[in-house]
Amino acid sequence: MFFNHLQKVPPDPIFGLSDAFKEDSCPEKVDLSVGIYKTPSLKTPVLHCVEIAAKQILKHEKVGNYLPFDGDTQFVEEVKSLVFGDSFTRERVYGAQSLGGTGGLSILGEFISREIGKTIYVPDPTWANHVPIFQKAGLTTLTYPYYSHDKMGVHFEKTYAFLSNLPEKSIILLHACCHNPTGSDLNKEEWKLLSKLFKRKNFLPLFDLAYLGLGLGLDEDTYSIRLFSEVLSELLVVTTFSKNFSLYRERIGAVFAVTNGKRERDLVGGKIKRLIRVTYSNPPSYGAAIVKEILQNNELKEQWIEELGNIRIRLTNLRNQFVDLLKSENGLHNYQFLKEHKGMFSFCNLGKDQVRMLIDRFSIYMPDNGRINISGLNDQNIDYVIKAILHVSKL
Repeated sequence: MFFNHLQKVPPDPIFGLSDAFKEDSCPEKVDLSVGIYKTPSLKTPVLHCVEIAAKQILKHEKVGNYLPFDGDTQFVEEVKSLVFGDSFTRERVYGAQSLGGTGGLSILGEFISREIGKTIYVPDPTWANHVPIFQKAGLTTLTYPYYSHDKMGVHFEKTYAFLSNLPEKSIILLHACCHNPTGSDLNKEEWKLLSKLFKRKNFLPLFDLAYLGLGLGLDEDTYSIRLFSEVLSELLVVTTFSKNFSLYRERIGAVFAVTNGKRERDLVGGKIKRLIRVTYSNPPSYGAAIVKEILQNNELKEQWIEELGNIRIRLTNLRNQFVDLLKSENGLHNYQFLKEHKGMFSFCNLGKDQVRMLIDRFSIYMPDNGRINISGLNDQNIDYVIKAILHVSKL
């Protein structure tokens, strides 16, 4: 009586592929879909620094009550330093622990919808979950041009021209680094031009920092946020530690609001805490405790930075190997642009029909926009993937 009218929900565009991959019996199947870092053995690792931190936490944990609505204060302060640097004026920034990046975007989306405006502009393309999250929060989502298949990279001139014509006080989502799904980032000069435009037009940026440390490095990957924090009086940031700490299951992240000063910081904090209270009330402690333990321990922090650097090196080497093998197999296809991409993802300029063929004929799984997770490649499958891509590219 109450449920018989419901319609079946279609599979998630990303995790649905992962489910299909698990059911595929092809021995040569390759999963390049879900955004999870994999080792050369295609396993999702537990970082050594995380293993050590977890043991230390369990040894000393004596408290079992709730965390505050906005989470572990020391964790938030450590993350604040990671994102904004040690010299940034702290009284301008409110921070709160969040349930990963998705939970942070959901809270900030609802905060924007209730308190600031009803429309947000997102890059075309963007992460598949951005639009549903913001729509659920009550926001209208519109797109601005970002990636060009012809240029095989960011079409900054179009991006800048489009944003220049938006109304003042527009709210705009920006990927801080390692753009998902394209892997194409703005350079420093482009970020500088954009920051001046945002100041002139009184835009409010919302930075999604999902891949800190997987692009060029910790300081380099926060360049855009730190620059905009100096140029603008107000901005929003959401970050997650799923990828760079391999804490996918712990759902640990943080949100920040840069404000004009202490009074506005406290007002924003009150609103965000209220939203957290009526959404999930209190965040879990374990993921925050691990990140805090690592960031507060110099030895563990150095180990984390080293492990993160090794992940970054592997991604870069894989991308270079992928491009070089593609070129050697067929010189007519120029995939050199892939070497400029950052992070786990790259666009391969494949159409939906070609992607469908890769899945149906070769059991190589990726979203229909042709985005691949580079870390899903290894020495055992990379030749197979390359030959399949070249095969469908010729049709």
